[in-house]
Parts: sequence; structure tokens; C-alpha cells
Amino acid sequence: MNLRSLTKMSATIGLLLLIGACQTITPSSGTGSVSPESTVPFPEGRNTGRWEGNYLVVDYKYSGTLTDIDMTGTVNFRENLSMNFSSLYDFHLSAIFVDENGKVLGTRGLATARGAFDPIPFHVRLSAPRTTVSLSFSYEGTAIEGGNDEGGGVSRFFQYPIH
Repeated sequence: MNLRSLTKMSATIGLLLLIGACQTITPSSGTGSVSPESTVPFPEGRNTGRWEGNYLVVDYKYSGTLTDIDMTGTVNFRENLSMNFSSLYDFHLSAIFVDENGKVLGTRGLATARGAFDPIPFHVRLSAPRTTVSLSFSYEGTAIEGGNDEGGGVSRFFQYPIH
């Protein structure tokens, strides 16, 4: 084996190890936990709920069993964003499924948006792990002053309750 082949092989192995490491720390792999104060009960059947974050409120309703859930909802931004910034850039909202001990069982994307701080409706069909007893949400986005991403201030906002 020559030096060039050895270098390529080492680089490939390093890349595979990096990808593997990233996969083991993602929330969807079931690592981490969420504090009880950051969750809402998630019983089977028909239900409505509200989850409040620092920068937004998620009102939702769902029906079905854990393996077949029909969920609709609306994201409403709080005034600390909508009154201080003019537009929203790359917003993402996800649901976090949590077991009775606070362990993260998985995540699922619910909504993405860009534009004004108008309410964002969402409708998804999803399946939760069978030991899910509560739900939490995570979000991230960028708020922009001045109406475009070249002028004014830019502020990233997020809430990630997994620790």
C-alpha cells in the first residue's frame, strides 16, 4: 500500500467516525432528557394543549393512537420577537417525545417558515414511540431587523430543552 492510498483510507475512516459520532448525539437517537417543567402530558385519544416557550406559544390538538396521530396546531410568536424585529428567517419547530422518566425517545419536525411573524399553522401525521407519556417542543430561527438579511440587526433565537 502506498502513501497516497493510506492517506485516502485514513481520511475516509476519519469521516466515517465523525459521521457516526454526530449520529449518536442527535436527539432523535433517544439520548438526553427533558425536565418535567418543559413537558406537557401526551395521552392517547383526542386532546388539545398549549406549550409555552420563551419566544413563542404552540397551541395544538391531536387525535389517534401513539402509532397514528393526526396533529394540527398554530405557532404564535411572542411580542419580544414580533415587536423588535421585522422578519423571520429559517424557523424550525420540532416535537420531542418523552417517556415517564424524562428520557427523549425521538423527535419529529412540525413546521418551518420564513417571512413575517404571522401565526404559523401546521398539520402533520406522526407516530410516537409506544412509551411516550409527554411531549416537549424545540425551535430555532433567526429574527431580522430592517426587512432583509443584509441590513439591520440579526438575532438567533432558540429553545432546546434537551439536556
